[in-house]
Amino acid sequence: MIKETYGENVTEFQADKRLLTIVLQNLLSNAIKYTNNEGEVSIAIQTIPEGSLLDGRKMTEESLGITVADSGIGVPKSQQDKIFTKLFRADNAASSRTEGTGLGLYIVKAIVEQSGGQVWFTSEENMGTTFFVSFPRTGMKKKEGTKSLA
Repeated sequence: MIKETYGENVTEFQADKRLLTIVLQNLLSNAIKYTNNEGEVSIAIQTIPEGSLLDGRKMTEESLGITVADSGIGVPKSQQDKIFTKLFRADNAASSRTEGTGLGLYIVKAIVEQSGGQVWFTSEENMGTTFFVSFPRTGMKKKEGTKSLA
């Protein structure tokens, strides 16, 4: 079961529906995949006022904050700096008998940053992981043309 929380102050947000869906699907599917059946997965969406904190990060402008948390296997401290790297899977993820390409979080980071947002996470092995995404409240920046994943 996924626990959902929506801030009272969340209103419409200018976004590319397809790209935002990719971001949310990747974060939620990873949370579910790496959490056992008794574990917890949650998503929270809220408006973060300019100057306020999201996981200790000061927002330089009003932002839409998305938090996806789980109580799963977590990411080993020694491998956390590689989590958004193309084709990377942490040792405990690779040995957990779950399938994955190591591209999901790389794609999430590319989409979020190309759209003017930020993505980061906190994790403790065997305790879970929390991903934070922030977009300027003005919406995802529109990009013309194509973007390579290289």
